[in-house]
Amino acid sequence: MEWLAGEMLKYNVKPEIAAFDLSHIHQAVALSKQGKLKAPLYVQFVMGVKNSMPADKHSFDFFIETLKRLAPDAQWCGAGIGANQYRLNEWSIAAGGHTRTGL
Repeated sequence: MEWLAGEMLKYNVKPEIAAFDLSHIHQAVALSKQGKLKAPLYVQFVMGVKNSMPADKHSFDFFIETLKRLAPDAQWCGAGIGANQYRLNEWSIAAGGHTRTGL
């Protein structure tokens, strides 16, 4: 992971960090604070994956709050798997984040 982060910095690539659970948010913030990711951090909360982060509004709000607390300048978006995408788009827009479209 650190090698890939170094390559992205070398080629001026800013990654979108896909966070499938809370630990991914903490790891992304740690890499950012170490200067291993181009600032500002951009995190995509991926929700609705079986045995991972549920598409749950309370959890979604908690992940936003956590990211804002740990990395106030970070930007974020919500991504829902399957039918959850519409729900995540609505929640993201209402909370001031970004949305995504796609398969």
